[in-house]
Amino acid sequence: MHFRQFFGAILVLQEPLSQADFASLADMATHLIDHIQSVLSALQTRSPPPGSEKDIHPASALYHLSFLEFVQTMPESTMDNSFTISTFNPHSALGLTCLKVLNTLPPLPSRQTHAYLSLTGLQRYAVNYWPHHVYNGTHRSNEQWSQTAHSSILREMSSATRQRWKVQFLKVLLPALEGEETDGEDEQEQEESMTSILRNLAGLLDEVGGDYWGFQVALLEVATRLDGGNAGVWTELGDCYHGMGEGIGGLEICEAGVVAFRHAVELLPVTHPDRSEALKRLGMALQSCYQLNGDVGILNEAISQHRAALALSPDCPTLLKPLFAGLLYLYVEVGDTEILKKSLSIFGEAFSFHPAADLVDRITALNDLANVFEAVYLRRGNILALNKSISLKREVLALCPASHPNHLLLDNLANGLQFLFRYDGNVVTLNESISLYRQALALLLPSHVEYPDVLNNLANGLVLLYEHNGDIGVVNEAISLCRQALVILPIPRPQRFLCLDTLAKALHSLFQHNHDFETLKESVSHHHEAVELQPALHFDRSEYLNNFGKALHSLYSHDGDTNALLESILLHRKALEIEPELVTWSSADGSMPTPESHDYTPVHTRGDINALLDSISLDREALALQPARGIDRSNSLDNFAKALLSQFERDRDVAILDEAISLRRELLNLHSTGSRRRAGYVGLLVGLLHKRLEVLSDDRDRAYAQSLEEELRQTPDDR
Repeated sequence: MHFRQFFGAILVLQEPLSQADFASLADMATHLIDHIQSVLSALQTRSPPPGSEKDIHPASALYHLSFLEFVQTMPESTMDNSFTISTFNPHSALGLTCLKVLNTLPPLPSRQTHAYLSLTGLQRYAVNYWPHHVYNGTHRSNEQWSQTAHSSILREMSSATRQRWKVQFLKVLLPALEGEETDGEDEQEQEESMTSILRNLAGLLDEVGGDYWGFQVALLEVATRLDGGNAGVWTELGDCYHGMGEGIGGLEICEAGVVAFRHAVELLPVTHPDRSEALKRLGMALQSCYQLNGDVGILNEAISQHRAALALSPDCPTLLKPLFAGLLYLYVEVGDTEILKKSLSIFGEAFSFHPAADLVDRITALNDLANVFEAVYLRRGNILALNKSISLKREVLALCPASHPNHLLLDNLANGLQFLFRYDGNVVTLNESISLYRQALALLLPSHVEYPDVLNNLANGLVLLYEHNGDIGVVNEAISLCRQALVILPIPRPQRFLCLDTLAKALHSLFQHNHDFETLKESVSHHHEAVELQPALHFDRSEYLNNFGKALHSLYSHDGDTNALLESILLHRKALEIEPELVTWSSADGSMPTPESHDYTPVHTRGDINALLDSISLDREALALQPARGIDRSNSLDNFAKALLSQFERDRDVAILDEAISLRRELLNLHSTGSRRRAGYVGLLVGLLHKRLEVLSDDRDRAYAQSLEEELRQTPDDR
């Protein structure tokens, strides 16, 4: 019982606390905490930062992610489930304690004194995180919520306590606003309801900008429990989830937005003036879900909601644009030219509301259209859609006055050009993309909220350029840009995982150049952190898993010191089993094999089988997330096949070799004759086929291998 109480509490703990403060928060005796920590120390895979060893840290900072998932997802069929821990009850318990702590907050200073009393560590924690714990530890339904102790405390909380919490919350989270938002507010003059305070704080965080989505969601989720019959509260919560989904991705986040908007629509009668806007927001949220999961049924519902909104407000041009986008997506799915004609007609109708002289509206409309075409490319790999998107982005950029350059438009075009380079490999396109990123960066101050995003985009472009020209100066610049971005992005920022992944890729590229094991270790560590921070259903998760798998495979193949290897694999293993010598395949210089060198020489390495199996597991997950003809599926197939080959060389299991050959065959189907990468993939498949011939001593692959070898002989040398 005590173990579950302790471990449940650290599972949901949001930041480190002193042992005394944690004991009060979790309602546990300190001697029990000492005992349980001692028992669990053998399972720790990470050490706390120097100087904080006596503090109680969140479980994610000390234990491996797979262990944390295990204790939370024990199968129901397990006879003894005493080890299974649900986070709902710990959130509920910590939330209740935090609410009680609010009653101990010191009085606010008067207008004359402006002197705040210092908060204890526990008070500071309660001020910041009570909404998070309450929303994760209570149910939304009014019937269940009204019976909780949390509901009673909030109902009975005095206006003075509410005001103290509001001011201290802003003071702790946004100290820069202390002078303008928090000072001089005598608590006896304030009579705001808690719902009003929660909504106002969420709105203020939205106005300030930055990555405060987690706090905004928590504030508004509690507001829906206090005033679940208010459509405005649900709309604000839906907007928050929708913005969060667009900012960091994730199907689960977008689906939460849909649920919130449905509540808002249900609460608004047909004659309500806000109903059409609520229907539009619901349609857009559904469309975001479609973009992530490809469910045409969801897309059709989105279109239906847009049509219903337009029927209520036929003279509102802002309702035409999302309907146009939905119909264009539907055309891509079903190929009906009548749908395409209808969508373009709607787009023209939307334009008719905005005279050509209205430059801002024209830029916005064309940019929206460009983004739709780009989304079509990302979903279906249609290069015509990408070219159309880039053409529209160039038109938008040309419309922008030279005296007022727009960093977003520059960044947007650069992103499209980077996609195009990944498709056709034209370095001129990539260089233009990098140039545009540099222009966008020059327009921003380091304090701008989007500055780290542009730094990351530029770094990504430089990593691609290094892969093309091998200039080590380029990859070093990318690493420098990523480190700069990470300094700007503190650990709680959701978008931090983007920069971590780019830095990890850049370090992996540097390792391939300098073969420095420390560089590889750092790459793996950053990949691990990026995957942990990224939402599980993020739309780009397959690429991140793919990148992580590549780094782990390099780690497996590297011949290094045993103690260094022990520290290298995700910084989370207590011990490593170093396997005997294995055989893998490599070209002479360690680069990707080419058609001219497909008779590879085996090189012997010491490989950690755990890293290899982790790599294969990640490759399988990445491949499962890829659409059948997604633009990154080739990389997933290639990396998965390489990892399986290493496993075959270790185990000599023909079934593993068969799977690798199957993946290579699919890869060739994605790259028709004439593709710039086909020759390299043909060479790799030929090597696998010869391996199977040697192992099985039969002729079933001989004719196919010979036909592929003939294709290689006829391939021009410049490919």
